[in-house]
Amino acid sequence: MKMLPFLAALVCASPAFAAPQFSTLYNFPSQKSDDGDYPEAPLTAGPDGTLYGITAFVGKYSGGVIFKLTPSTVPGAEWTYTELYKLKKTEGGIATGKMIFDQDTGALIGTTSYGGGIFRLAPPAVDGDPWTFALIRTFTGEGGDGFGPYGGMTQDPATGAIYGTTAYFPTFGGPTDWGHIYGFMPDAGHQNWTQILDYVFPAPPAGNDPHGDLLLKDGILYGTTVMGGPVTGECSEGCGTIFSFDPATSTFKTLFTSSGTPQPFRFDTGTPVLADASHFIGTSLGGGGTNCKFDSCGTVYTMPLDGSAAPTVIAALQGKRAGGLDTGVIWNPAHTALYGTTVHGWPNVCHYHSGLGDNGKDGCGNVFMLTPNGTKWKYTLIHAFDGKDDGAEPNQLVFGNDGALYGTTGSGGPNKTGTIFRIAP
Repeated sequence: MKMLPFLAALVCASPAFAAPQFSTLYNFPSQKSDDGDYPEAPLTAGPDGTLYGITAFVGKYSGGVIFKLTPSTVPGAEWTYTELYKLKKTEGGIATGKMIFDQDTGALIGTTSYGGGIFRLAPPAVDGDPWTFALIRTFTGEGGDGFGPYGGMTQDPATGAIYGTTAYFPTFGGPTDWGHIYGFMPDAGHQNWTQILDYVFPAPPAGNDPHGDLLLKDGILYGTTVMGGPVTGECSEGCGTIFSFDPATSTFKTLFTSSGTPQPFRFDTGTPVLADASHFIGTSLGGGGTNCKFDSCGTVYTMPLDGSAAPTVIAALQGKRAGGLDTGVIWNPAHTALYGTTVHGWPNVCHYHSGLGDNGKDGCGNVFMLTPNGTKWKYTLIHAFDGKDDGAEPNQLVFGNDGALYGTTGSGGPNKTGTIFRIAP
């Protein structure tokens, strides 16, 4: 078996593994409160150790709260949760994409997937003053402008432009919207944004319905779709595709079309990451195994950026490891190990039921690590959630400036509305 270039460089660099130290930093409040709950988006780590995030709901209603979590100056003391902005109903809700920092202003830029679009939240000039919220764009689904930006933003460091996608939207009484790739360019002060890109995905059997974040490499955007390709017994609307798009020339290329198992398929949310200068790493909800129930198999795969070869599965998650691998993986700071989460997954029985199959027997989710081991990758279970105290259904992870892993759970915990957790290095 031929070893991938980036894998060969890592074989001798596998880190020693120490027992993880899991702790809960914050429990989101009950639905009876008027505070944010049910975080569906990953955290964003600030350079000073502060964590930023957004919830999908406020109490029982969609909307959400943008918040920060600040570490104490006293080691081991509690972190401080601060609400930065509470979204109004007219500003959208149910955020699922990771926020980014606007590279020139330090403002947070993010998306809301329902009834909203792209927002910008700027920090105050004086600490303690309110943050300033503005909508860059609202997607209505009417007139073919897109709806449902599930993924987060990607910003071009050379121009400051931001890029993202909207998902499949079955409009009633009009043509179906199969998704868009969009782009916006800021003015000099990053106060006003002009749309510079609107690529509309074609109808099936072409690839369509993008959910995840885009990867930007040398001016080219890379992404995935949930649907598209040949109809199979596993995929009634196609198993999904991997694509590239050049904003400078408006050139769209389909790099890979999945036919289902054993290939990766159903490319859902999550952020692709670079493996090296010529490959990227992504995740899929399906593929890599046989006789899998819905969301009970998944893969971590690598693929050449030029599409010269099909994806290579480096980890097929099944059995105890399985359960909805619909978030991306991240590198550790040394680029010697990958870390990821599954939404379900056991061996723990889930003590919190949120639509999980078999009354929680599929588990509440895991945190795992992958390290290179010869021509394969070694799987290590970092933490299995039980849903009762530590949360359930974890989202994509992020590394803090202290080298620890941080994340949110979309449900579970003492109030059943999610948690924020830390895993010490």
